[in-house]
Amino acid sequence: MHRKNDNKRKAQTSTVREAINELLNQYHLKPRFDEVQLIASWPGLMGKTISSKTGEIYMRNNVLFVEISSGPLKYELNMSKARVKDIIEKKFGKNVVDDIIFI
Repeated sequence: MHRKNDNKRKAQTSTVREAINELLNQYHLKPRFDEVQLIASWPGLMGKTISSKTGEIYMRNNVLFVEISSGPLKYELNMSKARVKDIIEKKFGKNVVDDIIFI
């Protein structure tokens, strides 16, 4: 018996990742999904030391608010805000966070 070559994709098929992204975009859920993903991945992005001093994290109008319990760490993070934003943009792409406020 001769089998058809099942490895060929049809022109209109897509990967699961592409399908989920398209679904999120169509229902305008992508920004909220990115926010939740960012908040959940904060410890991995910033490391154990910073995440241990982090309290509440939330977003409003594309502004990330991060509560920091250490004054010196808050100062250092404010001074390197652009670097923190670059780390977030590398992981999630641009336009996820417009600004970061450490409180």
